[in-house]
Amino acid sequence: MRESSKVENLKNQRGRFFANFPHVFPQSVLLAIAHFPYGKSVQLIKKRCPSFLFRTYPHSRKTTFQGWPSIPELNNNSKIPSKHGQQFGVELLHRAIPFRVFTMKSLLRTCLGLVALSLGACSFLPKPSDKTASAPPPVVQVREPVVALVLGGGGVKGFAHVGVIKVLESHGIKPTIVVGTSAGSFVGALYASGMSAFDLQKTALNLQESDLRDLTLSSQGFLQGEKLQSFIDKQVNNKPIQNFPIRFAAVATNLQTGEKVNFNYGDAGQAVRASCSIPNVFLPTVINGKKYVDGGLVSPVPVLTAKDMGADVVIAVDISARPKKSASALSFWGMLDQSINILSLQAIKMELAQADVVIQPNVQRADLLNLDQKHDLILEGERSTIQKLPLIQQAIAQAKAKLTLAANAAQ
Repeated sequence: MRESSKVENLKNQRGRFFANFPHVFPQSVLLAIAHFPYGKSVQLIKKRCPSFLFRTYPHSRKTTFQGWPSIPELNNNSKIPSKHGQQFGVELLHRAIPFRVFTMKSLLRTCLGLVALSLGACSFLPKPSDKTASAPPPVVQVREPVVALVLGGGGVKGFAHVGVIKVLESHGIKPTIVVGTSAGSFVGALYASGMSAFDLQKTALNLQESDLRDLTLSSQGFLQGEKLQSFIDKQVNNKPIQNFPIRFAAVATNLQTGEKVNFNYGDAGQAVRASCSIPNVFLPTVINGKKYVDGGLVSPVPVLTAKDMGADVVIAVDISARPKKSASALSFWGMLDQSINILSLQAIKMELAQADVVIQPNVQRADLLNLDQKHDLILEGERSTIQKLPLIQQAIAQAKAKLTLAANAAQ
């Protein structure tokens, strides 16, 4: 009776032990045990095999087992016969695989064997190479070339600058610097302020003499220049030069010293007025107590100013008229234009030699202040620029190649 109650007790307190090795075997490995003689042995197994999952119940140390269920018999809660007739439930994981009940010694050996097997399996995994894999070369950051558009002076012939800008913009060539002298500063300020080529042409074609003419009686000139200044300020929405989306500079001449002055900040209308103040036509522009006149006297095509501002590629537009051999038939304005060209001839040659591409629209027959020719002048600017497009694109490509070489050398 005592033996049967002991058996019933063992039935109710079944011993289960299983371990899962998913990284070693494609299926779960099930180990079941119904014999744990000592608690210290269980602790040892847990210490040696920490990945095993244990579920244990106390039962007789003397239990031994005989007979092994075949694989088809290993269903959930299948019964394992023992020598003393005790039966112990076995919980299977996943689908059944070969099954065995272990004594304590065989269990320890099996645990150690499985651990060794799992470690051995690691040797078949690909080992990381001792040699550090060569890292891909760093991506070299190369900036875009700084393209400067330099617009020379020449009175009403400056309408040709509008045609130049139209062609450049239509071919995706957007300068990052615009520098202008006299009429070039007039057109350049409007463009650098953010005006598109289309809006620039619209403004140019709608321009009337009355928008700029403010007569005065003076020994220094007969145009004050205040209306010119107001016109520019209105067109650029009173933005100061330093707030233009495109860097801009207007070139003027200091009347007292004869030095070149670059206006790259402050009132845009005042800077353009100073740059356009043709001697004896406009009154000198007074800024901070100093008098300034037309920048064409010292820098008719301000290429060097663009270089000083950091230009990699300089596109210069020269609208100055070459001195005519026959000056007897020149009008007043033609004589004035001839005089300015003679004075600045050497300066023009020197600066144009520093440009990457020079565009010279055929505007030699235009009068200095005759606005009736503006449409033809715009068309001439377009034609001359189209002819130079291959050279412009080549110059930009060469500048980018140089920057790439310099960036690679710096790595």
